[in-house]
Amino acid sequence: MLVHGAWHGAWCWDPVRAALDADRWRSHAVDLPSANPPAGRYDGARPVGMRDDADAIGDSLRRIDGPVIAHSGEGDERRREPVTP
Repeated sequence: MLVHGAWHGAWCWDPVRAALDADRWRSHAVDLPSANPPAGRYDGARPVGMRDDADAIGDSLRRIDGPVIAHSGEGDERRREPVTP
């Protein structure tokens, strides 16, 4: 699973995923809500944040079997609660 950092989206992993595909590796790039907030989310609901990102990562982890590669702000797991699949 590939996890993007701040100011990015799953699209930033496209070149990496193309190289992995060429070598017949399966990959999944997750889009994090804090970088790509849902339309209409700013209607008084709490802001999208790291907890939402951790939930999105946890949901993806439950569906895959393999390593997690993260960069930028999402690569610093020390600053969030552990996610248990």
